[in-house]
Amino acid sequence: MGEEGYAVTDLAVSKIEDVQLLCERIMASPVEGCLGLRLAGSRPDSLTLRMPIPAAESAHRREIGLVTVLAVLADVAGGLSVVVLQSAGLGAPTVELRIDHAGPPAPEARELLAEATVSHTGPGVAYSMITVRDDTGRLVARGQGHYVRNDGIAPIDNIPGGPIAVDKRDRDRPEALLDDLTPLLPDTEPDTEPDTEPDTEPDPAEWRLPVTTRMANARRQVQGGVLLAIGQLAQRRAQLATAGHLHPLSVQVEYLRPAPIEDPELTVRTAYVRRGRRFRTLRTELMRADGRIATSITGLWLLGTGEWNESQATGDANGSLIASNG
Repeated sequence: MGEEGYAVTDLAVSKIEDVQLLCERIMASPVEGCLGLRLAGSRPDSLTLRMPIPAAESAHRREIGLVTVLAVLADVAGGLSVVVLQSAGLGAPTVELRIDHAGPPAPEARELLAEATVSHTGPGVAYSMITVRDDTGRLVARGQGHYVRNDGIAPIDNIPGGPIAVDKRDRDRPEALLDDLTPLLPDTEPDTEPDTEPDTEPDPAEWRLPVTTRMANARRQVQGGVLLAIGQLAQRRAQLATAGHLHPLSVQVEYLRPAPIEDPELTVRTAYVRRGRRFRTLRTELMRADGRIATSITGLWLLGTGEWNESQATGDANGSLIASNG
């Protein structure tokens, strides 16, 4: 049995002890431990993880929490499905990941749940599909990504400096990690009028974000879901000055090389690819201290005049996406 009694039987692994060790190690990592990741259940062809939606005293803080939890949960669920369902070692690094947003969680939702399954495999890689819902059953997002089948990668115990574990004071306390990300998205009220001068904002925009150990995975690198969240938060910040209500439609991230946790900061550079009156595409590059790009994030955004709600996009009982003509 896994943590809190969740079953981890009927999985394609050689020993049940390996699954227990894997779950314990992932939940003991700084990001996953801080955000309260748990195994919610499993079947022979899928794996489900759950993560609490952080409590927030403001809409601004809730947004940072939701962006971070969704990115980390989808990334970890996809990688863990490859590891467990394909017996692929003790970790599956992400090559690329795409998330399509269906809409926000229900106001009364308290958790997000991600169900992941491995669609197909190739030489040294596997393709995972992820569905994220809240605990009321509302569809929040769908994801898909390529992960390395890392049978030949050195165990995390052999990493120079050793793996990083979550500080006991930060376990199940997402506030600590969210505090580290909050400087990237100041609490500023956006303009309520749509942008009528699409070429007046500085482009590209560039910021620097200090790196902390709370952002780390067990391999002493900035965790992949955190990198994705940083990119989305930066893209929202780049649009705050002139945009009305912004709705993320999709985001795709390419992991080019690791971002070491020993680097003092990440340089976050965001530029427009398309800047239309209704749809916008932005690309964010996260650069390491040596100037090399670690991660590239491309996001598609909808510029609207009101809040996203179920009349604009909802998931029906079968999980399909229904969009309005508005």
